[in-house]
Amino acid sequence: MILGRVGAGAMGEVYAAYDPELDRKLAIKLLRSTTGAATKIEAQKARLLLEARAIARLSHPNVVVVHDFGSIDDRVFIAMEFLEGSTLTVWLHAAARNWREVLDIFLAAGRGLQCAHQADLLHRDFKPENVMVSRDGQVRVMDFGLVQKLNATLDPDPSASIADLSPDATVELGKETAAAVRRSLAAPVATPRDPGPSGSEGPGAAGPSNGNRDIFADKSLARLERLTQTGALLGTPAYMAPEQFLGETLDARSDQFSFCVALHESLYGQHPYQAATVAELATKVVHGDPRSPPDDSSVPTSIQRAVRRGLARTRDDRYPSMTELIADLERDPRARRRHVVVAALAGVVLLASGLGAHAGLNKQRAVCQAPVHRFDGIWEPRPAPSTQRAVIRQAFLDSGKDYANVAFGAVAGVLDKYVADWSGTYREACLATKVRGSESADVLDLRMRCLDDRFDELRALSNVLATANGAVVENALQAAMALHPLERCANTKLLRAAQTPPASGAVGAAIQVVRADLAAAKALEDAGKSARATAALFDVLANARDTGYRPLIAEALYELGMASLAEGDSRVAETSLVEAVTEAQAGHEDEILIQAMISLISARGEAAHDMGSAELWHGLADASIERIGGNDRLKARAQGNWAAALSSEGRLEEALSAYDQALTEARRAFGSASMEVGLILGALANAGDRMGRFEDALTASDEALAISEGALGRNHPRLGRLLTDRSNILRGLGRYREARRDAERSYDLLASDVGSPDQSRLTPPLVAVGLAELGAGDARRAASTLREALQLSKGSPPSMPTIEARFALARALWALGMDRAEASSLAAAARAASRELPRMTSGDRALAAEIERWCSDPRHPVATGLGSPVAEVDGRQTRRGWVVAAPP
Repeated sequence: MILGRVGAGAMGEVYAAYDPELDRKLAIKLLRSTTGAATKIEAQKARLLLEARAIARLSHPNVVVVHDFGSIDDRVFIAMEFLEGSTLTVWLHAAARNWREVLDIFLAAGRGLQCAHQADLLHRDFKPENVMVSRDGQVRVMDFGLVQKLNATLDPDPSASIADLSPDATVELGKETAAAVRRSLAAPVATPRDPGPSGSEGPGAAGPSNGNRDIFADKSLARLERLTQTGALLGTPAYMAPEQFLGETLDARSDQFSFCVALHESLYGQHPYQAATVAELATKVVHGDPRSPPDDSSVPTSIQRAVRRGLARTRDDRYPSMTELIADLERDPRARRRHVVVAALAGVVLLASGLGAHAGLNKQRAVCQAPVHRFDGIWEPRPAPSTQRAVIRQAFLDSGKDYANVAFGAVAGVLDKYVADWSGTYREACLATKVRGSESADVLDLRMRCLDDRFDELRALSNVLATANGAVVENALQAAMALHPLERCANTKLLRAAQTPPASGAVGAAIQVVRADLAAAKALEDAGKSARATAALFDVLANARDTGYRPLIAEALYELGMASLAEGDSRVAETSLVEAVTEAQAGHEDEILIQAMISLISARGEAAHDMGSAELWHGLADASIERIGGNDRLKARAQGNWAAALSSEGRLEEALSAYDQALTEARRAFGSASMEVGLILGALANAGDRMGRFEDALTASDEALAISEGALGRNHPRLGRLLTDRSNILRGLGRYREARRDAERSYDLLASDVGSPDQSRLTPPLVAVGLAELGAGDARRAASTLREALQLSKGSPPSMPTIEARFALARALWALGMDRAEASSLAAAARAASRELPRMTSGDRALAAEIERWCSDPRHPVATGLGSPVAEVDGRQTRRGWVVAAPP
């Protein structure tokens, strides 16, 4: 009786089942479907059945028990004992383990391997994931799906593709690939000068040798390396023996090598071979270049020697068999066999029989803790030397930005919370299925897959931040905030609704690779590298289409649309976003569907000024948000984009109302002090300024500035836009000295931004300084400042700040009586440029109208800051831009 699926791996799926005749629970592994011609299928089935028969011959307390095997259609099944417990990987991370506990577990697993070798069988895929520790403390070696007769030559099916490998698959290097590896390994190993944290090389490290690069002349291994970098083959190449990388004949000493790699990793918390890629790993393994245990290790020297011998490059230098290795590991006087594994597993001691049920529950809960080292090399929970966290902080400091330390602190706060939320979501998903039984194994699989995607996204961002330049540091907080929220991984309704990924191993592996590449491109985009992101996303999209998996295609299209918007390519952006809506709808991917609709509000409203289409997308987005049960985060973004579209069309009353709604949703979703709230407040202040509601605008501007300074520090260039806008508001209130102070501070922040190539950012604050000086009646100083602003913008396309600067300079010169011919020429140039602008806001139109009036008036009124004409916006008098005071 099939009870339900409990897992899936490289070789197939595992189901829980019950045998009513023998009254026992079983685990049934249904191996992956065979493919190809009928004769080939039969040959594959015959091989798998032979392997199943070989496993069934094993009888040992430390080897999983096989009760039955056979075939159904073209698939082979193996019925095994059902083990309640966890893998060795989970056991290691469920609680703090001392070296004696670890060694006891490995000694038991080693005896299981020893039994297999004595039965003339080779495992070929020993690793912690293939060892089960049951709740009663029993240790079983499992997953002999790649078992092989001893002394058999590794000669995989030549038609097999690297793409067929799933996350737990063992890598089989064919003869041609092995030859490429041999050629590359003939070159000397590049020695890093300064080893960085978590197996990476520091900034001063030497690059890979030519030999390492030559490996990638072989297409299969190049793809293998790509799979490994993205995590798709995490853990398997890491345990390969040198002879396995080289495609040579394997024997029991090959399993011994894998055993010692896993033991070293578990005893010392670090892999014996420091490598970032398969190529580098293969080089170090074959050259016999393991690193030494940590200096502060408490593991006895005799055990260190035994592990070191098992890692010998040449098989003859290893132990003759597992028997001798186990004997040496047991020989240490402190490594006695203890009978308290049950207590070690759960982390509690049974003080009385009445506590048994409580202890069992605690064991299950311990298993549900996220692995403590899961984030090593990505974002460690606590600061420490030689961690990725430390590398990122140093990269920020090396950027030369004077706000780098504050920026790192802000990013650290966001990432710390993200990691904590990820771990909490992981634990809750596990508890719901394994402890409370409120959710099925299928739901757990969906939730863990979602968490894996978010984990890959965090890893990609970490990689970008670790090599941060000035632009990345400037955008780092926004990039951290742009990580996809984890709420989706708890929303079973959304997860169940989405199209299930194909079950095929080849397509499944391809989807994993594309997802990781998509995460890397998104990290570039969020960090401000939109040009590189766009180029990468075209490739990602092509690969996503090859998988046929519509939710993935939709996500790739969405990210391409967003990157194209950032690059100013509205045509590609809109085309991509519309297609993203189509693919997301077909793939039942509601979140991407809604996000694409929200982005189309902006693309059609702000960029294309098609308010009819923008309103349609806004309505569809709101309806879709309601359909999924509501979402404050998405609602806030939809309202914010709609408000911006209304504002760009001069529909300011409606815009203010929409901004108020967006602000309410954002405060509920993100908190009142969040940067999301600050951005909306800044936009609200700008709209209020344009309507002449200066007091309200100043209140919103002050709050926005306080939030931004709190998150970014006082020296971050992103404060420049807020300060320029605040200067305009203050000028509207007639507070020219304060207006000039804010504009000068904005200019100083942007001018001191080390390494920023965008000098056009300096024009708006410099114009604001000149306007404040003009408003204060200091026409001479205003003329000098405005000339500098125009000189700075020389060669740039016409824009409202430069038009405003020309007109203000014309008025200043006229007031000074210095060169009225030049003043008239400047005003005429401002009028001509304003007529050429394809689109203008209502405030822009008001200024353009005033330029027309001034140029058509032969008296040319003087800009003294008093008696200046007042522009009309929506029937309301306003003192926007150069206009500095109401008429008497």
